[in-house]
Amino acid sequence: SCAFDDCGINGCRGNDVYQALVVKDVGKVDGVERILFAFEPLQHWSTTLLLSDAIQHFLKDIAVLEYELGLVRYIHIDIDDVFLAPTGTRMTSSDVKNLIETQDRWRQFIPGFTFYMGFAGSSFQRGNPQEQLGDEALIKNRHQFKWFCHTFSHAQPHTLSEAEMTQQLELNKAFAKEKDLPIEPGYSVAPHHSGVYPVVPHLYRAWKTVWNINVTTTEGYPYLFPASSRRGFNYMGVQVLPRQVSGVYTTTTRLATYPGGADKLDGMAFGGDLFDTFLFRPVNFYMTHFGNYAQDRLALYVFERLFAFIKAWTRLEIRWAPIWLLVEKHLKYNPLERRQSPSSLPVYSDPCVDARHEAIWFPSGCTPEGKRLPKAIIVGPQKTGTTALLAFMAMHPKLQPNKFETHAPFEEIQFFSDNDIYSKGVAFYNDRFLDPSNGLNFEKSATYFESPLAAQRMATLLPHAKVIVLLRDPLQRALSWYHHQRAHNIQAALKFTFNEVLNANTPEMAKFFASLSAELSPKSGVDVTQLSNQLHQLNFKCVEPSRYATYLRQWLHYYRANQILLIDVNRFESKPAEVLRDVQEFLNTSVYIDYSLLLSRNPSKGYFCAIDGPYPKAGRLLKPNHDIPGQWCLSADKGRTYNHSAINNFTSDSVFAESNHDLANLLLQYPFWRSSRSTSVMDLFPRWLNSHL
Repeated sequence: SCAFDDCGINGCRGNDVYQALVVKDVGKVDGVERILFAFEPLQHWSTTLLLSDAIQHFLKDIAVLEYELGLVRYIHIDIDDVFLAPTGTRMTSSDVKNLIETQDRWRQFIPGFTFYMGFAGSSFQRGNPQEQLGDEALIKNRHQFKWFCHTFSHAQPHTLSEAEMTQQLELNKAFAKEKDLPIEPGYSVAPHHSGVYPVVPHLYRAWKTVWNINVTTTEGYPYLFPASSRRGFNYMGVQVLPRQVSGVYTTTTRLATYPGGADKLDGMAFGGDLFDTFLFRPVNFYMTHFGNYAQDRLALYVFERLFAFIKAWTRLEIRWAPIWLLVEKHLKYNPLERRQSPSSLPVYSDPCVDARHEAIWFPSGCTPEGKRLPKAIIVGPQKTGTTALLAFMAMHPKLQPNKFETHAPFEEIQFFSDNDIYSKGVAFYNDRFLDPSNGLNFEKSATYFESPLAAQRMATLLPHAKVIVLLRDPLQRALSWYHHQRAHNIQAALKFTFNEVLNANTPEMAKFFASLSAELSPKSGVDVTQLSNQLHQLNFKCVEPSRYATYLRQWLHYYRANQILLIDVNRFESKPAEVLRDVQEFLNTSVYIDYSLLLSRNPSKGYFCAIDGPYPKAGRLLKPNHDIPGQWCLSADKGRTYNHSAINNFTSDSVFAESNHDLANLLLQYPFWRSSRSTSVMDLFPRWLNSHL
């Protein structure tokens, strides 16, 4: 290949000094095939192409590629903000004529190519006389394009109420009907991508109500840059696709004033960012603006150069397709973004961390009073005493739990583990907490610990949060869950003993016990399949969350070990004041209180209760104890005692031996947070774990 002194659309000009750009070592010496580059990868546009080819060459036959890029690239170009541009920068009738001619010319090598026009009806005919003729020309030639809705006055959804948002869409719909615009069904783009991400739920509801929208695009998920990391998601039945920028924006209408000039814009097309995006994405959705097709027509300028460069230097085939077909093409390469996928929801980041996200977030959302996200979370697992810890922490003058509900899930938010709750968005979660100026906000949701999505979701929104995990003897935790299910009249828990539940560790064993139950009670009308499934699920919920090391590794993937406090439940039950002293140190509370003065053991209940109540922040968790005046205790369903003879035939060694040893190795391997009073890493080991090793 040639030396790259002066390269453009038609190749390189110069002294024709040639050099090898890439050499393949076939591995005759050591049996290892290699590809050697003359330039660092991505340093020069040619190595971008060669690197892509090298990856396909080496890896296509060993099934490690997520997908094969192939040689077909789909392109979709939106023209946003139609009719919306300052006077003097809008399209004239000659610009409209040129746009149609360009579209027709592109169709010769991109069959069917059609621009999509995003309109804001309130700005129609707002330009000078020549620009007003341009607006009329667009309407006259409206059937040359496909049209989609913004908002009528280009208002940003995050600044509107739901009623105002609906009105904006209805006004634009009326404008479209008046002008007989050929609307692309189900597609819309929000002004400045406001409300799409960070998510504003009422935008999606209004879209569904007025336009029945099911597809949109955004450039900001999870972040604007790098462009290669942009992804899509599905929210409220709307498929959100990742949008790319073309290098021209609302304010770039003249080549002479373009930052970096023609060289910069040419460079983007001639092997630069625009070329890279097109090369590595099978389906490309590009954003341009109304003003980019007026004056120097910079959008057409840069795409003309991109297409010429692709034709000259690659074998790529450029195709166009309607938006609904492009959705399927995109999801073929990105199946986790499909609505049916558990991970299709967006993973929310803190809107106040990224300047672009903050600009399209609620105005008060990032003020000191408005930002209420928690600094600490008790993540579980269930049946380990998390409610007691929550109640006792709520007694602290500088610790503030979330607002409790009078309905399920009551004191738990379960935001990160429940898809329906998570879909309500960051603003909903933020509103569950109090003004942070009065104390450190925290919450407890015991469903987080074993959730397959909670750790990632939580770490994305709250990367610096303190995480609290309670470790109870795994067999005791399993027994507690079993009795919890019996208390809720779950059939499998009522029909089978705890030992039988532990034995039902495979579908086959569960079916055996269910069939045996049906034979012993032939008149009961037992549905063996249903009972078998319920029994196996009960076994899973008893046993799996007690395999602590498995789930701790999941949390360690997202949080540093020194952000995690491990609490020995045996110690918490016998010496809660000591544990709460550690909690205060872990959270670095501005005020220290001695819980030994606030907690007293209740001999009849067998656990500690608060004294000198009431404690309003604990809500209904702590209730007056009528047997011992002055005590405030958890409800009667907390701290149940069980007949431990039920587990005589099982030991922790037989069920949890492997996972207990795994936990011990984990505690030695990672530097989990330890109190300043700790003298040895062995202080991390719960008492029950020492007894089983």
